Amino acid sequence: MDFKGELRDYQKSWKDGKGVLSFTVLNIGTEYLQEISGKDLRISVKAWRERRSLNANAYYFVLVGKVAEALKISKPHCHNLMMRRYGQVELFDGQIAYTMLPDTDKTQSIMDEMEEAHFAPTSMTREGKDGVRFRAWKLLKPSHRFDTKEMSVLIDGIVSEAKELGIETATTEEIERMKQTWGVEV
Repeated sequence: MDFKGELRDYQKSWKDGKGVLSFTVLNIGTEYLQEISGKDLRISVKAWRERRSLNANAYYFVLVGKVAEALKISKPHCHNLMMRRYGQVELFDGQIAYTMLPDTDKTQSIMDEMEEAHFAPTSMTREGKDGVRFRAWKLLKPSHRFDTKEMSVLIDGIVSEAKELGIETATTEEIERMKQTWGVEV
């Protein structure tokens, strides 16, 4: 369960030398505390960011459709282009995940149309044992897991691309209003 709160205090236990953290949290039910009392817990602490709204997602995909139509490409291809330009890399233990794939037009075409996951090609290539050249592709974070800041970058990117193609977009004021509802400071 996630809670929004603040770190209140840190102390070092005189008994065993372990750290003791105190938090102030909002809206925590006493039933839940009783349920977890005395059990081993997995604890993760990170800075709070508001999650993006579904309106942000819907607006993004409307623009993906319009940009795709203008470029005469599929929506998945357009979404992959935007993710490569304005998305985020997926990190595992702070490291970017790469996969090596044959450096061919067929591979490029498959990766451009892929919907299950998103990858961006890199400039890293290497010769395989069989003489085939391979290219490293980095795994991208799926947009449905973006926070408001990350989604804002993606929206700003596609709005810019749409405007360059002469596609009508929401006004700057409307976009700024949307960002405020996403929890993005403007």
